[in-house]
Amino acid sequence: PAYDMVSTIPYIPSDKLALQFVQTKDMKQCDIRLFEKLADKARLPKKLVVDTARETAETTREAWSKNKPHYALPSEMEKIIDTHMKGTML
Repeated sequence: PAYDMVSTIPYIPSDKLALQFVQTKDMKQCDIRLFEKLADKARLPKKLVVDTARETAETTREAWSKNKPHYALPSEMEKIIDTHMKGTML
């Protein structure tokens, strides 16, 4: 869900996904393998699902980098979000 793209990490460091994704709520486990499992389960083309996941992750990282100066967040909060996003497996 898109609401899982809103970063709650600065407020709840061990936050989990709101809904289970394939077999986990742990964002650190959301890697390409999980998206491939999703594609298999939904009978969708793996390449389409994986490419879409990678593109969404990259677009989110680019939007954060571009827009974070406009948010006027404390530097510590930015650092927490940056670190979390760098740890994403996509």
